[in-house]
Amino acid sequence: MRLIQSNIVRIVLIVCMIYVTSCLSLFEESQQTKDLLPRETELYTWKLVKSSSVSNKDTIENISPDYYKHYGVVEIVKGDYQSINNSSLFLTVTIAKTSTLYDAYGLFTRERIIQEKYFLKSDYSIYWKNKSIAFKGNIFIKVETNDPDFIQTQKSIIETTISKIQDSQEIPVNIKKIAQYCNLDSIIIYKEGIPQVASLKKIVVGKKNIESKEISSFFKLYSTHIEASQDFDMVVTHDSSFMLLESGKIKMAFKKYGDSYCYIAQYKEWIFGVYDVSDYNYGKQYITTIYKELSTP
Repeated sequence: MRLIQSNIVRIVLIVCMIYVTSCLSLFEESQQTKDLLPRETELYTWKLVKSSSVSNKDTIENISPDYYKHYGVVEIVKGDYQSINNSSLFLTVTIAKTSTLYDAYGLFTRERIIQEKYFLKSDYSIYWKNKSIAFKGNIFIKVETNDPDFIQTQKSIIETTISKIQDSQEIPVNIKKIAQYCNLDSIIIYKEGIPQVASLKKIVVGKKNIESKEISSFFKLYSTHIEASQDFDMVVTHDSSFMLLESGKIKMAFKKYGDSYCYIAQYKEWIFGVYDVSDYNYGKQYITTIYKELSTP
């Protein structure tokens, strides 16, 4: 009898533990974007003077840079802070929640298009004089301030916000693959495409060193060879200015774009190309170089 009672107690305890664990999991999954804003107790010398949260698609597009509409932004939370010690100092924290990690990283790459030299950077954050950006999981973060102690202020806010995000902080898998063939720090995701190849969407642009020259290149990685081939055919069909070239194991085409040349090619599951090339023959050489890299195991 005592053995039966003991087993009943154990079963009850196990059921209770499962219930508590389930509740904790539900709590973790319900993290609110607004909760990522730094609290005053975390910033010490800053006070929150205004905050807002927007999840309406049309409103998001109206209050954001135009390209935000291409990156699956589902919510924007904004917090305005003022220095307790000096009322003339302010900082603004903007948090954009996107549909995927790829979209958050895409925003990160678009926002880092800035001529001013950065003061500090990592794989997931960059700090300039009056602005910093970061991403983690499907969250993109931007901090703007006029604080002269800009690095310490921004770093504290970025790290505080990053620590609250439950998702992982991995760079998208396809970006890691593309980064084998161009400089990761130069990569920019253009989901709307680029003018040189307007009908090709979701491409990755990056700088590549070929023969001691920095070349503007672009890549798109597909799941299958067939998909890549179909998209290549679509591009050269929709844009009649492209001229097909005989190129052996790859499909290749080029066109004159302004005062330079743009080349596009397809090999297996890759579409790739170069643009802003000043000389016709150089463009073909660059394509051959990239093809050799892609085809080397």
